[in-house]
Amino acid sequence: MRHRGDTQTFLQKFTPRRTRGTKSERNKRLFEMLKAQGLMTTAGEAAMGNALR
Repeated sequence: MRHRGDTQTFLQKFTPRRTRGTKSERNKRLFEMLKAQGLMTTAGEAAMGNALR
């Protein structure tokens, strides 16, 4: 979102990404592939959360 602050500036709102993206079928397949290859990190597993259940 962008709003005009004054005649020379804009105010832009930044919001964090939502976690719903980890639940897609594509991400589940990529997760399984990376895990099988030994490339999945602990942080990546935590980011997937309960999406695999």
